[in-house]
Formats: sequence, C-alpha cells, structure tokens
Amino acid sequence: MPAREIESRPSAASHPAARLSLFYAAAFMVTGAQLPFWPVWLAARGLDAGQIAAIFAAAIWAKVILTPALGTLADRVGRRRMMVTLAAIALAADLSLWPMRGFWPVLLINLVALGAQSALMPLGDAITLARARSAAGTPIGSWRCCPPPGSAGRSGCGMPSPIDRPPAAAHRIAQRG
Repeated sequence: MPAREIESRPSAASHPAARLSLFYAAAFMVTGAQLPFWPVWLAARGLDAGQIAAIFAAAIWAKVILTPALGTLADRVGRRRMMVTLAAIALAADLSLWPMRGFWPVLLINLVALGAQSALMPLGDAITLARARSAAGTPIGSWRCCPPPGSAGRSGCGMPSPIDRPPAAAHRIAQRG
C-alpha cells in the first residue's frame, strides 16, 4: 500500500466511538482498582475505621455538591475541555495522596481528587449521547462496552453490547417461553 493511503486513513483513536470506549474502560478500571483497596490503603496510612468512614461520607457529599456545579461550568467552557482538566486534577490529586499521612491531609486531597473524578462520568455520558444522536445508526451500547473484568458488566472489550444484540443463549431462552 502506498504511504499516502496509509497516512490518510483515520486511526482508531480518532473515531469517536473508540475514544469514548477508551474513556469508559479507563474510568471503570480506576474505580474497579481503587474501590476494594482504598479502605486498606487508608488503614495503612494510620486511619481508624471512623476516619475511613468519614472520608467516604465526605466524598459522597462532595460529589452531591460538586457534580452539578462542575456540569454547569462544563456547559460554559466546553465538555471535552472540562473533562481533560478534571482528569488532570484527579490524577494530580491522586498522585499527591501517595506520601500523605494523617486524617486531615488525606481527607482534603481526597475531596479534590474525587470531586474532579465525580463529574467525569456524567460529562462522558453527555458527550456519548450527543455523539450517538449525531451518528445515526450507531448503537450507544457499543460505546460503553468496556467495564473491567470482574465487574457487574461484561468481561471483554470490543464485544457486542447486549443492548445492541442479545446473546444467542438469551434469545433461545426467550423463544422457549
């Protein structure tokens, strides 16, 4: 194949469905990796059960307050730009947690990280829905098909979404009644 033909082909990363699938895979992997180990990591940092519970509770309240505010801000500055900024803030805050010890420093940095991270999924969903509306005939389920293995979702990226086409076994069960 001539070099010009190869260069003119769009890469998989330039396709909106591929980028959004990668976003969802990364978002679910972060959550899936963090959730089971977070209390253990906090305990290793010297926090007791009450302090760990307070960090979890504070994060929930921060999400309730920050997610709508960050969504409103994203409507003004642009969703994609806001997502990149929030992802960078969440990454920087998560990395800065590594050397932290003690309740108050961990609580404050965790609130920054989770506040930024909490708005990413709704913004990603808004972009996905907007793209799905503009790309007639593209099933939205295939864009959000990559939850990590072991999660409640499917265990393989790139597999057809059950929203798009039910598995053959489910179809046979439905026919039997």
